[in-house]
Amino acid sequence: MAGIAGVIGIVLLDQLVKFLIVTNLDLSAVATVIPGVLSLMRVHNYGVSFSMLEGVSSYLLAGVSIAVAAVMAALLKGRVIRMPVQRWAFICVIGGALSNAIDRLFSGYVVDMFRFDFVTFGIFNVADVFIIGGSLAFVIHWLVSDHRAARPKRAPRGSSGTFWERDTEPFQTDAGDPGDEAPHVLDYPEGRDDDA
Repeated sequence: MAGIAGVIGIVLLDQLVKFLIVTNLDLSAVATVIPGVLSLMRVHNYGVSFSMLEGVSSYLLAGVSIAVAAVMAALLKGRVIRMPVQRWAFICVIGGALSNAIDRLFSGYVVDMFRFDFVTFGIFNVADVFIIGGSLAFVIHWLVSDHRAARPKRAPRGSSGTFWERDTEPFQTDAGDPGDEAPHVLDYPEGRDDDA
């Protein structure tokens, strides 16, 4: 339920910002937000994020976005992605992809508005921020968690790390409750007399 609410929230936020830009800025008009750093410039993007793939059918791009979002949603619903950070990263990507798909289906283009003035960079929108940010968050968290999982486990502090401390397993008490860990007992060969 939280995932659905997150996707809806991202779509509403992105659509609200686009509405404000369309109603307050003419096409190609520029409004300075932070001098020399950030400005708003209304452009119509007929491609994908950062104006890539321009000239490709908007319906095709919308279909691809919806298909990707559907696959990611299926992975979330099937609990294939379990870690909270990775799940929220998927939610960000899904929300951003669906919001841009809505623009392409109903307008034939996506409204972009954010422009960095101190570097040559593509103009982008709120949905792009969630798509790129969610993708980066997923990859970084996956790499970090995979690295941690691959690290060898250390023996508990204060233990000598000998084989009988590592090679232990829980045993059942007479009452049937799990007891303390007990070391494996080496079996003596048959016929050996311990009292000898």
